[in-house]
Amino acid sequence: MRCQQKRAKPGDIFPVNNSNFHYELPPGLAAGTLVKLISFDHGYWTVEAQGQTFHNVFMTRIESGWLYELNGRWLDENDPRVIAAKKRASSRLSATLENHPLSKHPG
Repeated sequence: MRCQQKRAKPGDIFPVNNSNFHYELPPGLAAGTLVKLISFDHGYWTVEAQGQTFHNVFMTRIESGWLYELNGRWLDENDPRVIAAKKRASSRLSATLENHPLSKHPG
């Protein structure tokens, strides 16, 4: 099942996340803060939060949510059909891994 991040547009309000490795949030903007998206340019958002403007917030730091393709349609991550399909896929993977020869530990 393919997935893609939901498209965000100026005016939307979303929380932000942080990474300790790449594209950290600007100083003064904490992970989990709700931000209002102002403008987008070359992969980066300008956002407003708590009366301040923050520049250079990388697009993957915005928690806009996910869409999943199921039977040729893009559905929200909270759609019951998507949740059921993800559970089925997880169960199949677990069963496959349990039966894999390398998953057996001696002793």
